[in-house]
Amino acid sequence: MKMNEKMKKRLAIGGCAVIGIALAAAIGLQFQKAPTQADVLPPKSTESSDVSVAPPETAPTTAPSTEEKEVTVTVPPTTAAPESSQAVDSRPAQTDQTEQSIQPEATKPVVTEEQKKDMTQKPNGEAVTEEPEVVDHDTYTPPAEEPKNPDEPQGGSQKDGKIYVPGFGWIDDVGDGQGSTVDDMYENGNKIGDMG
Repeated sequence: MKMNEKMKKRLAIGGCAVIGIALAAAIGLQFQKAPTQADVLPPKSTESSDVSVAPPETAPTTAPSTEEKEVTVTVPPTTAAPESSQAVDSRPAQTDQTEQSIQPEATKPVVTEEQKKDMTQKPNGEAVTEEPEVVDHDTYTPPAEEPKNPDEPQGGSQKDGKIYVPGFGWIDDVGDGQGSTVDDMYENGNKIGDMG
């Protein structure tokens, strides 16, 4: 059977409609109502529970008995160990285990305003041994700059086709530099750069 354009359009529209309905259903499932109660885990116990089973009495080997025999199972009560406020790492210093232990919460020392303003004590609690130097900021003059070496030439001095640049020394003098324009420099159809 040969399909004409009208039939192809109908199949394409029908296929898109089916896919749209499937996507709408998948999105709708994402907004299901969450369970009202959270999962509750049983309390942890660090002690192992011992289960002891009394061995059944041996029955005669002549015929199997249809009577049920009562087996007693005793389970000692478990008590939860008191939780400590800090995590304890019981593993050796370096292991190949993939387990991770959580570092206990860091505590920030509490510093009062009085301790901050105390000039006889440093912020880490050490006593100050030397007297702080008092500087009058109104009359303070900064120290003079280091005297320049008289043998050192001024920046920009020229000699034997070289120019002196402070910090670099004598380098070749190439003049003011050069610039050029390239008309065919394009990237993704956009002209880049202006070298002028």
